[in-house]
Amino acid sequence: MDRPENIYWIIPASTYCKGGRVNFSCAAFQATCADTTILPGLTGDINVSLGCFGCRKATDIENDEMLIGIPFNRLEEIVNSLEKLYEGPLPKARKK
Repeated sequence: MDRPENIYWIIPASTYCKGGRVNFSCAAFQATCADTTILPGLTGDINVSLGCFGCRKATDIENDEMLIGIPFNRLEEIVNSLEKLYEGPLPKARKK
């Protein structure tokens, strides 16, 4: 769970090595757990959730936060790619 800006960088990190596009699937009612846990585990792809009604009712998720699910078997690859993005594109994009 984090702010959209921070979650955004996981998306290019997930395509850093092989390229391609990322598709997301989310539901509005009682699906955040499935969207960020079950789907990434079944598909092997990252997935985001804006936070469903049940999640927003039962947790302390803030109005400006969202969630992302990362399959465990891709975690090392994504972290390594984030480190490479941090060395180049990320600070350039955030430079003010």
